[in-house]
Formats: sequence, C-alpha cells, structure tokens
Amino acid sequence: MGIAGESVAVVGAGIGGLSLAYQLKKQGKPVTVFEAAAEAGGKIKTLHLDGFELDLGPVSCAETATLKQLLADLHLEQEVIAAKSAVSKRYIFSGGTIHAIEPSPLKLLMHPMLSWSGRLGLLRDVFIKPEAEQTHSDETVAQFVRRHFGEEAHQKLFNPVLNGIYAGDSEALSISSTLAMVKTLAGTYGSVIKGLRAEKGKLNMSRKIIGIKGGFIRVVEALQEELGADLHLATAVKKITPSENGVKLSLHTNEGEQERFFDKVYLALPSYACADLLADIDAQMASALKQIRYPKVWQIYCEAETSDQVFDGFGFLVPAMERKSLLGAICITNLFPDKAPAGKTLFALFCGGDRPYAFEPSVEQAVKEFHSILKPSLLKVLHVQEWSEAIPQFYVGHKKLLQSLKAWEARYPAIFFAGNYVSGVSLGDCVEYGLKINSEKGSVEVR
Repeated sequence: MGIAGESVAVVGAGIGGLSLAYQLKKQGKPVTVFEAAAEAGGKIKTLHLDGFELDLGPVSCAETATLKQLLADLHLEQEVIAAKSAVSKRYIFSGGTIHAIEPSPLKLLMHPMLSWSGRLGLLRDVFIKPEAEQTHSDETVAQFVRRHFGEEAHQKLFNPVLNGIYAGDSEALSISSTLAMVKTLAGTYGSVIKGLRAEKGKLNMSRKIIGIKGGFIRVVEALQEELGADLHLATAVKKITPSENGVKLSLHTNEGEQERFFDKVYLALPSYACADLLADIDAQMASALKQIRYPKVWQIYCEAETSDQVFDGFGFLVPAMERKSLLGAICITNLFPDKAPAGKTLFALFCGGDRPYAFEPSVEQAVKEFHSILKPSLLKVLHVQEWSEAIPQFYVGHKKLLQSLKAWEARYPAIFFAGNYVSGVSLGDCVEYGLKINSEKGSVEVR
C-alpha cells in the first residue's frame, strides 16, 4: 500500500484526478490537488436553463461497481436516477431513415438496413479459426471488422458505434484498445459470434445506465467538499523536476510563483498537457504523448416537439459514410424525464469528431440534419458547448504507448500517469482508476 505518511500531489481536478485524490486520502496519505482552471470537474459541467437540466460532457453513464461504491461513499446513492426502458432501443441512420438495431447476429442477418451481400458478409466470422486470428496483432477496427463481418457491417454498424463512444474514425482506432472484449473473443475462438455464445454465461452484456439528480456536477461538488483545503484551484503546474527522493513542482498562482516538493505526483491530465510537463525530462516521450489526437466535438442541446411521430429510443447514430456533420443524438427525456419541464422533449446532439476524410463540420448543418431526420414540428437550440479537444483517440499502437508509459514510470518512480488516455474515456473508467489503484505501481493495467 505504500507509506501512509508520504506526500502525494495530483495534478488535474477532472473526475479522474478528484476520485484518485479522494481514494488516496481515504488511505491516509497527505494529498494535494492542483488545478489550473478556476473550477474543478474538467469537462463535467451542469447548466440549469428555463427548467432544463443540461449535463455538459457525459449525459449518462454505465453504473460500474466502483462508481456505485463511490456514490455511496459520497452519500449520493439517493440521487442516482436509473434510465427508463428506452435505453434498450437504439437506432442507426442509414439510407435516409433511422433503423432500430438489436445486437443479435440472427436479427442482423435479416435486417433491412443491410443488403443481401451485407447480410451474407456477417457469416464470414463463423468460419475464422483461432489459429488464423492469432496471426493478426493489433489492427484498426475497420480492418478487423472487414475480415470478420464485411465492409457493409463496418460502415453501417461498427463505424457509428465508434462515433458514439469516441467521436472517432474506425479506420484509425485500434480494435485492441477500443473493443478489447471483441478482440479477446476472436483470439480465443476465432469467431466473435461463437465466442459470444460460448461465453454468454460469463459476459455481463446488460448495463444499468444512470444519471444524477442535479447533474453529474453533484459528484464533482461532493468530491471537492471531501478534499476541502487540499484542492487548490487556479494553480497551474508549470514544471516538474524529478529527483532521487521525489519530485519538485513549480507552480503559478494568483499570488505568484511557488515551489513544492512531494514524494509522488500523479498527472491526471490530458496527454498533451503531460507532454508539456515532460518536455525537459524526456523529449521523446513528450513527443509520443503529443501524437494522441483529441478531435473537436460540439454538444448541442435542443428542445424538440413532435407532431406526427414520437421518438421512442435512447438515440440514433450516424455512420461516417453519410458525410454529415451530425454524429448522433440522444433523447435525454426518454432516459431521464425530470431533466426537462413536464411535456417538453430534450435532445443532446453531437457534431464533429474524427473522420476518414477531409471534412469541416458545422453546428448549423448538424441542427438542420437532425431536423430532416426526425422532422420535429419545433426545434429550439438551448445551448451549444464546444469541446476543442474532446476525447482521446486510441489509434493502432496505443497499447504499446501505454506499455512505454509503465516502463517510464519504473524509471521515474515518483511520477505516474493518470489521464483518461490511460484509464479509458468513460466516467466509470476514470473513477475506476481512482478506486482501484495499483498498490505497487500506482497505475492501472494496460488496456
């Protein structure tokens, strides 16, 4: 577990840094958190506007065991809202309309969204032998899916799913780092479909989707209260200097420049911010961290009224092949009715992301596209949030980078990496790092 009295610094007060600091404090370690911004939470914010509750950043999340425990520790379990049954109904836009999709190979074989050749392509998977699959190391999602299920399944099924999770390009994202369970099943059984059938009893495919009354900012506020004076806002770490006994942090505050010494420091920052701090220590590692791409994404909240047809699902996703600005949309009030005034319908639209072609997305165009797809009788934009550097992209080679980071931590035992490019991008992944910290290394396992 380490020495209880050792001083620890956490740089970054997003949900990952806050939950990590909270866990360290529970272990009895003197912990200090430094955040360059004037407020904690990173990309987690909540706006209240004319009776609407708008979660910026994550709008819902899967309830993991560690997240559930954290919410209980923070006395927020009574504030958890379970998503309504609409969460199970998902759509994909293709060919000018939206199609309900169920993750069942048998149902997909007869799905009208796929051509006959596309349906037959799904059967490729069942003929792949484990020894043949094991000759393929890390590859892109597109390459993996084409081998197993064909090009049409890649374009119309897997690509929009990766859009929904990472706002990412399936032609570049790593199958091992983004869909690790799928890759593991293929490595064991050759066929993903056969693997799913064989492991059905072990795999937990159902996930409880939750929100928080008052928004996810309540989790940030509760963690901030627990940390109290140990959280220092508007305090930027400008330089880190490792030594044999620990690490020196050079700080910039409203009161001027300071220096603080700690036994350990956890960098709960985006990779590009870590790269800036490592530039004087290891230019090569800093350069590698700089290569992780964070595409721009807009989050657009809209009030929508429908006259003829009521949308009945979680949301819909848009494949890259459609060449639209709109990545997808989530019907917030189908999940959490109390997030809007009675009788109002609230949607969160997502625009931008990483594409396999040159493209300039437009918020205005995304709103028009949404209108043309669902045809609401009223569509009113409530708020547009631009995330200039949204979600880290796990390209092919990301797993090797994480292995390099672990080796780097062994060379500099006072410095650890704790950003979501290490732990995973979901809120649950970020909390997992803080609640299940490795007692020896202080780092999560390589994903």
